[in-house]
Amino acid sequence: MTLSVAALSYYPVKGLRGIDVTEATVEQQGLQGDRRWAVLRMDGVVLTQRDLPAMARIDAVPERAGLRLECTGFGGVVAVAEGEAVTAVVWRTPVPTVAADDAASAWLSRVLGVACRLVHMADPEARLVTPDLARRGDTVSLADGFPLLVVTSASLAAVNDRLAQDMSMARFRPNLVVDGAAAWAEDGWGWVETPGARLRLASACARCKVITLDQRDGTMPVRMEPLRTLGQIRREGDGQVTFGWNAVPERLGVVRVGDTICAEPR
Repeated sequence: MTLSVAALSYYPVKGLRGIDVTEATVEQQGLQGDRRWAVLRMDGVVLTQRDLPAMARIDAVPERAGLRLECTGFGGVVAVAEGEAVTAVVWRTPVPTVAADDAASAWLSRVLGVACRLVHMADPEARLVTPDLARRGDTVSLADGFPLLVVTSASLAAVNDRLAQDMSMARFRPNLVVDGAAAWAEDGWGWVETPGARLRLASACARCKVITLDQRDGTMPVRMEPLRTLGQIRREGDGQVTFGWNAVPERLGVVRVGDTICAEPR
């Protein structure tokens, strides 16, 4: 069966809502505009939905003037990265960033109910991919550890077959969704290539409680699902529960929904 790109998504602010697109440019750090912004605690540690599920309620849309943030009941604000240099901490790794204007950070603090600040990555090449799986020149944005996440629609269907209530792919916050594969076929892939780009699949993606959250409002409709069910069928030897594969670009270019995909074995 022919493999193809079923969906593309990027997440302008780490932890906030994503944006579905029909085409995207693959840069060395991931899809253009993906996770170049982040919300920090006042001590510099990056916040995610693991800490604040309400982050799922906030839309973030890039504009020429900066970044528009909106949340039902709170209106919106346009953020501009024009403040002081700030060191963000992502999984204990320091990353140079620039603070957004005070109005944007104050708005986020009000919406999330905690003191926080919005920042933008200062140097896109400053952070290396997870060291033990990186190759020379592999860099990443403010994502957890890798530039992209590749998943297959068939693997989600395999999980949903075991659930009383279907879960949407949005729970897993992927960048690229593949159609036409058998469930878990991605475990055998080393590379995926479209006419515009080539990605190396570096490691299975360990999942956390974020996948239990409805990405429309941050609630947990069914307690600990689909994490609990996924743990029954996708638990690695080290105890981690996985879904999807972390990927690193090897050839940069434009990827479009509908593109054919060539998957090469590892």
